[in-house]
Amino acid sequence: MGDWDDSLEQTPTYQKLLQKGREEALRQAVVDVVQERFPEITVFAQKQVESLEDTRLLRRLIAKMSGAQTVQEAVQSLITIDNDAKKN
Repeated sequence: MGDWDDSLEQTPTYQKLLQKGREEALRQAVVDVVQERFPEITVFAQKQVESLEDTRLLRRLIAKMSGAQTVQEAVQSLITIDNDAKKN
C-alpha cells in the first residue's frame, strides 16, 4: 500500500489540495492573530485575506499582525498586503 500512497502524493490534484490546505491554515492564522490582538477589525481581516493565495504574503502578514502596535498599523498592513497581492 505504501507505493500507492507515494504515487497519490505525486499527483497534481493531491498537490493542489495540499496547497489549498496550507493557504487556508495561514489565512485562519492571520484572522486568529487579529482576533486576539485587534478584535474590532476581525471581519475586515477576514475579508482582506479570504482570496489571498500567496503563502509567502500570508506568512508575512502573520508577522506584521503579531508585531503591529496599533489597530491603525494593523489595518494599514492588511490594506498593503492586499495591494501587493493584486500586483502579483
